[in-house]
Amino acid sequence: MNNSHGGILKTFKYSVFSEIATSFVHEMKNPISAITLGMEFFDMSLAEGDPQKETLRSIYKSSEKLNVLLDNLLVYYQNGNSEKTPFKISQVARQAVSLVNYFTTRHQVKVEINEPPQEPWITSRASLVMQGLVYLMVWSAKRMPQGGKISIEILAEGQSVVLNFRDQGPVLDPGQRARIISPELPLGPNADDLGPQLARHLFMENGAEFDLKADQPEGLLFSVKFNNQ
Repeated sequence: MNNSHGGILKTFKYSVFSEIATSFVHEMKNPISAITLGMEFFDMSLAEGDPQKETLRSIYKSSEKLNVLLDNLLVYYQNGNSEKTPFKISQVARQAVSLVNYFTTRHQVKVEINEPPQEPWITSRASLVMQGLVYLMVWSAKRMPQGGKISIEILAEGQSVVLNFRDQGPVLDPGQRARIISPELPLGPNADDLGPQLARHLFMENGAEFDLKADQPEGLLFSVKFNNQ
């Protein structure tokens, strides 16, 4: 009962933070857009070779980077019931990585993405895929207190796309594996299985197939297959 209550509270916190983050993003984008336009204007008014140009371009690049991050945050917090749109899994994976970059860097966890040369477009809800990946990355980073690596491999299988997610964390015990695959079971201590449970739910709600392979020699593997809806 306590574990279920803790899970509900965490889910509620995510929901509340979603509302706050969306408002924050909209408020932030207005001044950032003005700064970006101002930097472009001043850059055009300076002669090539002027030392101020480098400073302006540095400010412009930083503003653009923050603008992209805010755009990714808006995608992350879109309503899951929004209309399905075409997107590439690799693009959403990169957006998810950018959202948790500060968190993973602080935990000394490196995230690498391997993409196929040709990747089919998937028509579904990008926000749910991004949310699921963020849940997995945050959960994995916490599993590696001494640092480590997360690997996201994207493979094309006909018109479907497979995403393989690995980390270098410790082997899951049988109870953890069971709770991830059967989320109706009680959560573990401190709701330590909530991340992959939520990810599994979001991926499957998005029409994907979810598989956990915890006995892989190269590390824990979540394999998610996305089919065009």
